[in-house]
Amino acid sequence: MKTYRKYGDEIKKVPIIPGSSIKGKIRSLLELELADITLDEKGNDIKKYNTEEAKLIPKLFGVGANENENKPNLNRLIVRDAYPTQKTAEKWEENEDIIEGGEVKGENNINRITSAATPRFIERIPSASIFELEIILSVYEGDDKDELKNLIEKGIEKLNDSYIGGSGSRGYGKVKIEFDKHKNPNPEERDKIYYLNKTKE
Repeated sequence: MKTYRKYGDEIKKVPIIPGSSIKGKIRSLLELELADITLDEKGNDIKKYNTEEAKLIPKLFGVGANENENKPNLNRLIVRDAYPTQKTAEKWEENEDIIEGGEVKGENNINRITSAATPRFIERIPSASIFELEIILSVYEGDDKDELKNLIEKGIEKLNDSYIGGSGSRGYGKVKIEFDKHKNPNPEERDKIYYLNKTKE
């Protein structure tokens, strides 16, 4: 996914990592470990959060409208889209093989019966590119801030060992989220924790 972003006096078309993709992947990885997942007759997932830690997942990420219409949906986690840093965008421009933040990698799909090769080309973000990502945790009255924070950190650790997007088994979509800055806003506002992170792909 690409969009236009201003860097200094220039507007450049660059790739972004959607915050919804990051958030959804973190939730999915946490549910795979902590939730009990079964399938209904139509093949849809049925998720049960039976442990105290598992119950924090819908509390942190929210509850879908189709899951429980009578349950309040207080989404405590916001993950904003991740944009390339200015230094990364400038580095891309110095490489003639990188166009709008993407490089093309050629691969061959080998037919197992005939051994015939079918070339294919995949656009990917260059390795070691740095993106800026903001994650916001809203803490309400009665919440245990440390429990929610620990669950986020656990999910991020799992994401660092996994991938975002397709073709992860071939090494695509590898990211690493590192905490750069930790700050609290005006204490008179509701308690929030802001994380300014960097992702490397």
